[in-house]
Formats: sequence, C-alpha cells, structure tokens
Amino acid sequence: MALLDVYEAVEPGPLFAMHHTTPDQGCVVGHGIQPAMQSIYEGIEETVGTSWPASRLRTYSGTYSQHLARACPAESLSAAGEPGQ
Repeated sequence: MALLDVYEAVEPGPLFAMHHTTPDQGCVVGHGIQPAMQSIYEGIEETVGTSWPASRLRTYSGTYSQHLARACPAESLSAAGEPGQ
C-alpha cells in the first residue's frame, strides 16, 4: 500500500490547505500571503504526489514498530505476543 493512499484515506483534501479564514486584507502580509503561498503549496503537493505513490507502507512499518517499542515499551508486543521488548 502506498503512503499516499494511507494519507488520502485518513486526511481527505489537499495536503497543504490555505488559511481556514480569510487573512486581513488590510495587512501587508495578510493581503499577499495566499497568492504567494499558493504556488509553493502546489509545488509541494506535486512533489509529494509523485514520490509518495512509490513509498510503500511496508518500507516504514519496521521503523514505526521500533519507534513504538522505544516510546511505549510496556505497550509493545514481541513477535510471540508477549509484553515487553
């Protein structure tokens, strides 16, 4: 399964959304932030959209399991299903 498929199942919509509210158009930054960021966000989404389909979930599952075992040792299970490790 591709990471992009997982992301889209969990977080529908664009990867990087604009502000939830309209920025203050009277502010120098607020007035120009959306047009300035739009092309940046589009470029990021294009890059992620082309690289994530090639990134498979199984590639990262071992890394995630190791991190989980370090972060929550009492919660992790060994291959035999016993607590710990």
